[in-house]
Amino acid sequence: MRALPELLPITPFTHPVRGEVILPGSKSLTNRALLLAALAKTPVTVTGALFSEDTQIMATALTSLGFDITTHEAAATMRVTSQLRAFPGDERELFLGLAGTAARFLTALCAAAPRGTYRLDGVPQMRRRPMQSLIGALRTLGAHILCLGEEGFFPLEIRASGLTGGTVDLDASESSQLLSALLMVAPLARGPVEVHLTAPVRQGYVRMTQRLMADCGVVPEPDVEQLATIALQAAHLCLQLTGETPRVALLSFSTKGSAVTAGTEKIAAAAALARQQAQARHLAIEIDGELEADAALLPGAARNKSVVGTVAGRANVLVFPDLHSGHIAGKLTAILGHCAYGQILTGLTKPAADVSRADSPETIAAVAAIVGLQAIEMRRLQEMAEEEKKKP
Repeated sequence: MRALPELLPITPFTHPVRGEVILPGSKSLTNRALLLAALAKTPVTVTGALFSEDTQIMATALTSLGFDITTHEAAATMRVTSQLRAFPGDERELFLGLAGTAARFLTALCAAAPRGTYRLDGVPQMRRRPMQSLIGALRTLGAHILCLGEEGFFPLEIRASGLTGGTVDLDASESSQLLSALLMVAPLARGPVEVHLTAPVRQGYVRMTQRLMADCGVVPEPDVEQLATIALQAAHLCLQLTGETPRVALLSFSTKGSAVTAGTEKIAAAAALARQQAQARHLAIEIDGELEADAALLPGAARNKSVVGTVAGRANVLVFPDLHSGHIAGKLTAILGHCAYGQILTGLTKPAADVSRADSPETIAAVAAIVGLQAIEMRRLQEMAEEEKKKP
């Protein structure tokens, strides 16, 4: 490699310049994205990935755990597949060099695995990196971790049987990676996980982890089960905000088999599953699909298409087949109707919403009020549940 001169002259620009600069990827983002991709149930492609020693160590370790990793360095992509075939249940050894992110993240992932025995080690410098806080937290959550050398440091042996969940204390002051590792695997636990920080932590990388986890929580193309869940959650939100009986229409370009494709059959199956789940829970919800938007909203269109039922022409909850159509419809509603509040998020343990950069202060205030009312209702229900537990 050519050495830089002792003095590096920089000539100022004397006229406007044009060009393209391609920024390299980030090791921190890439390794977090690889771990989250491994937690998915379907193939995930990581774009803008950084190809470096640390990310290669992470990819190699995931391959050892049973995941398939396809890399394309020129395109800066890494594709993670075969998630359902990972963790076969035998013994695996992972050598992690000096990759700190890989060491912390994979320790948590192996501890949360459903089966198998995993031995993790690295170079001598890695054996001096602090791990005790993460190891202690994972043990509290039910992990079986044995330090093969000095307590609290690599090498480790993990005998996986999943995490039970619970409340843990964590000191992540030495490295925010300890907290990020715990946050990313917490959804795998059999019960809720609550983390209490016992010391200050650098928030920048933690926020990076939280943003990536939030991105992975979006389902662009839901399957039958996910669509059914979305329908029930949207119905609950309708009842909570309006007090009206939810009449849920799962939308399509087809009405009751007027066109038959894999997509229309998926929507019809989701509607049937949502009805079955609502009946099993004794929920007062009307659900129908697949329906075109006019058949769902306009009584005349429903009659002309010979669609009968309590939802046709009277729907007050619309479930779109994917994120693309739902987002487009939301924007059109806001633009043409001059009034739209959202997006109100569902499926989370606490109320949340997402506002657009283009939203007015009035819209943001209204969304905040909706989330506040949801929080009050959630607390009321929690207090009622706690009172019920106290009764003899």
